[in-house]
Amino acid sequence: MPENGIERLFETVLYGLKIESNRRLRIAKEAIKKGDFSFALDDERELGTASTIAHCLNNAGYFSRLDWYYYGNDTRPRPDLTIWLPEKQCLIFFELKRTGQGWSYSGLWEDMEKLRDLGEKCEKNKANGLFAVHFSKQEDSRERLKKKLDELVVKYSDYYIWGPKIFQKPDSQVPKQGFGFVGLVYNRALHQLSGA
Repeated sequence: MPENGIERLFETVLYGLKIESNRRLRIAKEAIKKGDFSFALDDERELGTASTIAHCLNNAGYFSRLDWYYYGNDTRPRPDLTIWLPEKQCLIFFELKRTGQGWSYSGLWEDMEKLRDLGEKCEKNKANGLFAVHFSKQEDSRERLKKKLDELVVKYSDYYIWGPKIFQKPDSQVPKQGFGFVGLVYNRALHQLSGA
């Protein structure tokens, strides 16, 4: 990865989510009279959100896989996203957690425990991070997400925060669409690997 590798990765995801949100908004407006089926990213489950991010990364030249494997772990748990870094000839691992609009913040802590435990079991798993994707009808919920991510890095002191940043705003023609934010928590091993 280049010197600002974490920033490049994050900005790629942020840009991709913006593009996908806008694409879905156009479709939703075309189909608005066809029923209440939601095209909004807000209504995606975690797998759908992870799939969107993987698609963004692959289009930007990364190689990413969903639900692949950690080193030395051929069953469960498996990472939501595995990304190959050709410059370093290694894999990095990410969990993804949805929050807001009925999704609890507690999953952030569960995934951080999993990341830490897997990193302790195998050195190759230490380059890891967590994407937090948050949807809400209130713009100030970005600050609530930031507070939760701050709490994570207080407890897990070898992790850093990037964001959260906005990628989606509400649209009056599509009632189910709210604000969308994405934040990234990543550990020291990934920070050092990327040269960030």
